[in-house]
Amino acid sequence: MVRRRSRSSAIFARAALEWSEMRAEYELYLESHIEAAADACRDALLSARGRGAGITVRELFVSGPQFANAYASEELLTFWQHTPRLTVADFEEQWLTRDSASDPGAWSDVA
Repeated sequence: MVRRRSRSSAIFARAALEWSEMRAEYELYLESHIEAAADACRDALLSARGRGAGITVRELFVSGPQFANAYASEELLTFWQHTPRLTVADFEEQWLTRDSASDPGAWSDVA
């Protein structure tokens, strides 16, 4: 019989904590980006097609480019040309790069 350890992996726990921190920072970025876009576009963020489909603003900002471009207003598409949105994957990559730059021993640059 194999006995299981009662504690979780310290490595996994550290990674989960880092991921949680990154997600919290992404949420702050996302709120700020949506607010800036709403201001720049005078709240015209969804196209008629997007409004008709019941798409939410949040869905628009967190979805992939094909979905976002299909439902974004012309004003928002123009805004994104000058102020590109970051998906969570893009944000995570920048977040890891930032952390590894401040910690030369970080493992994130080994990929």
